[in-house]
Amino acid sequence: MSELTIEKIYGTSSESPAQFVAQGDYIAYTASGGVVVCKVNKDLKIQWQKFFCANNVLSGQTTTKVDEYGFPLAGEPELVTRDGLGSSDEPDSPSTTKTIKIRKQDEPGSSSLANKVRSINCIAISPDKRLLAVGEVGYQPRILIYSLARNCSCRPIHIIQEHQFGINSLCFSSDSKKLCSLGLVNDGFLIVWKFVNKRFVFAGSNKCSSIVNKLFWHDDYIITLGLRHIKVWREDSVRTSTILKGRNVLLKNFLNSSFIDIDCLNFSELLVASDQGDLGLMNLDDESIVLRKIYQLPSDTNQFRIDHAHENLVVGGKDLKIIPLNEIFTAPLNDTIRPTPSSPTKIVKKSGILALETLFEFENLVYLQDEQIYYTDSLLQNGKPKVLISSLASKLNGLKRCANNDILIWSKDGVVKRLHDKEFVFCHSVDLPAGDLMDNALSALDSYADSLVLGDRFGNLTFSQKRDDFMKGYKETYKVRAHESSINDIVMFEVGEYSFVASCSRDRTIQLFMKKDDSEWSLFQTLTVHKGNVIKLLFTRGLVIASSSDRTLSIHKISVGDEGPVLSQEKIISIKNSALSFYATEDELVVATNDKNLLIYNLKTFESVKSLKLYNRNFDPLQIDNLEIHEHLLFASSPDKCIRLFGYKDGKLLSSQWGHSETIIGLLYDTATKTLMTASHDGCMFSWILNGGGVVSESALSSPLTSSTSQDIVSPPKVVRKIVPGPELTPMKSAVLSTPKLSASRSPSISRSPSVRASRTTRSPTASAEKPATPSSSLTSRSFGPRAGSVRSDTTPTSNVRSRLAGMKLEKTEKKGDTANALAEQLILDLRKLQAKLVEEESLEPPTVQNLSTQLNRTLKLLPNHDENLLNEYGTVLMDKLLGALEGGRDKENIENI
Repeated sequence: MSELTIEKIYGTSSESPAQFVAQGDYIAYTASGGVVVCKVNKDLKIQWQKFFCANNVLSGQTTTKVDEYGFPLAGEPELVTRDGLGSSDEPDSPSTTKTIKIRKQDEPGSSSLANKVRSINCIAISPDKRLLAVGEVGYQPRILIYSLARNCSCRPIHIIQEHQFGINSLCFSSDSKKLCSLGLVNDGFLIVWKFVNKRFVFAGSNKCSSIVNKLFWHDDYIITLGLRHIKVWREDSVRTSTILKGRNVLLKNFLNSSFIDIDCLNFSELLVASDQGDLGLMNLDDESIVLRKIYQLPSDTNQFRIDHAHENLVVGGKDLKIIPLNEIFTAPLNDTIRPTPSSPTKIVKKSGILALETLFEFENLVYLQDEQIYYTDSLLQNGKPKVLISSLASKLNGLKRCANNDILIWSKDGVVKRLHDKEFVFCHSVDLPAGDLMDNALSALDSYADSLVLGDRFGNLTFSQKRDDFMKGYKETYKVRAHESSINDIVMFEVGEYSFVASCSRDRTIQLFMKKDDSEWSLFQTLTVHKGNVIKLLFTRGLVIASSSDRTLSIHKISVGDEGPVLSQEKIISIKNSALSFYATEDELVVATNDKNLLIYNLKTFESVKSLKLYNRNFDPLQIDNLEIHEHLLFASSPDKCIRLFGYKDGKLLSSQWGHSETIIGLLYDTATKTLMTASHDGCMFSWILNGGGVVSESALSSPLTSSTSQDIVSPPKVVRKIVPGPELTPMKSAVLSTPKLSASRSPSISRSPSVRASRTTRSPTASAEKPATPSSSLTSRSFGPRAGSVRSDTTPTSNVRSRLAGMKLEKTEKKGDTANALAEQLILDLRKLQAKLVEEESLEPPTVQNLSTQLNRTLKLLPNHDENLLNEYGTVLMDKLLGALEGGRDKENIENI
């Protein structure tokens, strides 16, 4: 069975000191919905990485083996609460052990709220490097304890559920035998847990309702510091009480300060820094602990560490700075203490170095800055710091495989990067026009050959050509305001000797630009066939396919004639619900709709082939946001941020994996490396590989589908348009009707006006009467010709829904014998006659058989008390019997059985 596993993680989502930690030669940081732990060598090269995510639990394991640290490799994690294991004097007694089953969100019996991927707020590694603690925020937050053994299973071994709303900070004692957890302000509890016999038990707690910026464990003391708050906690060693004793530090002149970092100078003295750069000293051995100022650090200081070996203070602000401790204690004292702004709106968000840690007993420094992890030596003598973990892009906004097979990512700020040797390298950067009412952003792009086209939120298209000089990147060659609103998608392609660029937008239009060889780009045509937001474009087999929120898909064909390129409209496919995404295989078009269906169409005839629902393991239908199909496998992402793998032929769920905590903005399968790539808004991208065999033979997935055929002073630049009017599509019997064609040499430019849209909704009654609808007419055609003797009437949007779904026109006048009951009675008689003919061995043409099956299915769906689920469940069996009776055993007994 194929299973998705993570091969590599790009970028980080760490935004605070609590989400980045280093211990010895281990580095841990948050990455979307999980935690990445790396082991580095002396040369600061990553030896191995592991990803820990609670939802990715491999089920079905029954082994009793343990890892190298003695923790189980299988089984459910133990649940630890204040009243759980801690209620017994014998923590290893089986009667006190409670376990909790971690179910994947789509497993039977799971709760989507209780088992969803929660945001990770803080992490900690024990000093002996054996345990990883992860604190969550959200519904029923947990403290997840993982083993860091080299052969660990990356699944939680303990789950602590005692806090509400979320966990603010986590910290291990220096001997790794205790864990301290602090809840958010709404929770307000500081709890100590003892680690005894490989189990956590409750040791003590107390109320701490202040705003805490850091939790620090020094010797036997637990110190919390934050807004106007420094408090020293200690377990009561005299009485066997579970209450933590706390002593407030006298702040004096620091009364209005917010404290952000602390480090120990020696066994009793500690240095404390405020957010304004004031450095204070306090002694834990004093009867009354008082904080006094000793030095003024730069105002942009975020973190500091004391280097005892070299007697230096390493300060992290906008950059790293080393200050000798001797200077700190001998410099003239400035008693002025700058208070923290009283209003939250006046507090400036911290930037620069947000977290600073040491490696190999202060031989090296690692720090978090600009969403990247850097490393350098502790004396800053080896030149510029180097990048250990790089960032994908700030404000990541998209991932795409372009027309030239390059894999590109882009940010809202206009930075474009390209995948090269499994690393993303800088490709291009564009300066986006600024806006007054809202910020501009890069929203779409595509690349073909040496060209790159970018689209932004203001509707601008920027055409660039690859530089051939010593400078890297692209140079701008042409820029135009193509749309009135945000550009949603761009595709580039070639037809003959012509290059094309197609873009779609929220303004409901599709713009086509073209050029020949080395000529300049020019507008070819503006398509206004849609009445809603045009979401996505795709070019395949000479066809431009567009999906819109008006519940239609438009298909246009581009060919090159004697007079130049010719564009013709092939088909307008109407669907019940809006399309979220679509993908084209060699001969099929797969459309994912917001009613949790996959609609499959033939790319040659554009007729509906079948529909399919995808289910999770709890048998709940899934909504698909992104999908790709390769080697008979369907890769998909859902709004629950889960990546799933299905068999394309039978829709069977093969694998489901979590990792992202934000909306997935891109999904693609790289056929060259056989890896799946997914990116989300939190700036992380995951590379997945298939275990257990990636390629699946068609015969292995040949099970039948349950299917149904069916105020700015300067005005903005004017948007360019070139609209060619044409008659509305008429029903097709077997081939697509020809439409007026546009040539490049003679293409009249028509300004956009309300009359253009109005002309598309009117048709000549004479033309309709000359071409009546046939039983094989396409269900997705815009209108149908009236039956003989009836009076034609246009269908309005408020017409009877069932009649529209059945492909019929409502008539203003109705003949006396044309009631539903009369037609049903006549149909029953006709069906009986047909049955008699079939018994007499008369055969039907295959198209007639298909049309008959289609009309019977539509009629069943319109009948009262129609059970769609029951039809989906037994439709395949009934259809097989019907086809067998029509084609093979045409005897009276078979007909009666059906």
